Amino acid sequence: MANLAEIIKTNPNISLAYKYFQTTGLIDSFSTDDIFTLFIPTDGAFEKQINSLGLTKEEFINDTKKLHEILNYHISKGEKFFSKDLKVEKEVNTLSDQTLDLSVENDTFTVNGVNVCQRDIVADNGVLHLLDRVLIPIFS
Repeated sequence: MANLAEIIKTNPNISLAYKYFQTTGLIDSFSTDDIFTLFIPTDGAFEKQINSLGLTKEEFINDTKKLHEILNYHISKGEKFFSKDLKVEKEVNTLSDQTLDLSVENDTFTVNGVNVCQRDIVADNGVLHLLDRVLIPIFS
C-alpha cells in the first residue's frame, strides 16, 4: 500500500492540492509514519474558490501564510476517521487548532456541511476524503 504523499501525488483529481502541499512543505509530513486524516478539496473545488476570490492560481499560491492556514484546516493528525465508523456527528481537531464537524446521514458524508465526493481512500499512514468545496478556517 502507498503512503498519503504517494496517493496525493498520483491522484489526478487533486493535482492542485499536491502542488499546494509541496509549496508549503506539508507533503513531506505525509510520507512519515505519523497517522493523518486528510480532507482534500478536488481541483474543481480549488478552482471555484480561487475564482470566487478573484485571484489567479499564482496569486493564490503566493500567499503562503494563508495557503498554509487553509491546508492545515483540512488535516487531522493522530487518528484515522472512516465514514463507515461515523454513527453520530463527530468533531475532530485540525492542525489549524480549529475543529471540523463530520457527519454521515442517509449515506451522505459531510465535513462542516461540505459534501465528501470520494471517501475512505486508505493509505499506510492514514485515510483521505475528497471534498467538493474548500473549507475556509477562521484566519488568525
